[in-house]
Amino acid sequence: MKAGSPSWPRPPHRQLLGTACTRSLPSVSLAGTATRSETPRPPSSQVYYLGEGEASRRWLQQEQNTKAKLCLSHVQAVASHVLARHPATTPLLWDDMLRAVPEDQLTASGVPQLAQPVLWDYGADLDVHSKALLMEKYRKCGFSRLWAASAFKGATGASQALTPTEHHLRNHMQWLQVAASGPADALQGIVLTGWQRYDHFSVLCELLPVGIPSLAVCLQSLLHGGFAEDVKARVENFLGISSLDITGVTRSASTCTAPWTSCCRGTGT
Repeated sequence: MKAGSPSWPRPPHRQLLGTACTRSLPSVSLAGTATRSETPRPPSSQVYYLGEGEASRRWLQQEQNTKAKLCLSHVQAVASHVLARHPATTPLLWDDMLRAVPEDQLTASGVPQLAQPVLWDYGADLDVHSKALLMEKYRKCGFSRLWAASAFKGATGASQALTPTEHHLRNHMQWLQVAASGPADALQGIVLTGWQRYDHFSVLCELLPVGIPSLAVCLQSLLHGGFAEDVKARVENFLGISSLDITGVTRSASTCTAPWTSCCRGTGT
């Protein structure tokens, strides 16, 4: 156990995750310094059957033990192991299992000193205010850096055949609002995920080629801090098409000061 961490009874880590859902998610990192090899992702997302194993049930029967502590203790153990083997790495945690954890427990767990959370939301109606509050909570708990995760394809249906570009563009416009709602360095970067399937037993959802226009739209909107007419024209030029048919999205100039937007200003990117 890391110095300063609570002296909780050690849970049965091997039985913790049960049948946690995993997905095939190729991603585009718009983060500057993070790369796939440097940022392992410990299992911390969508742990549907947390505490269902027999050993976990017995552990949870002990006084003061909770599912939140069970999850945090496992994440702490895995992240510590990763860093012991690869000290130059930065583990990233998809944050859904952390959202409801009380601040005091999250702070005391030692996890904020070992990993960095990725706030993910792939919806077109992302709640900007709740994400801003969540970022504030994580910073109070001691996380040194925060990340975001969006989706440029997939995430709209397991049998989706064509990528709904407007949906994904609205998702990224909402993330720009989240970034603008806090300090300029509140989010270090954003990971654009592109779902291949919803789980390893499902058929493929839309393939990468049909998602390329959405990827171009979302990347350019993030890089330029909005979806203005010049961004639309830039995407049309990149794709070699005369007109990009996107409706229902308000086009506006950049108002975002997120770190990833400054990297392209004045460069013609």
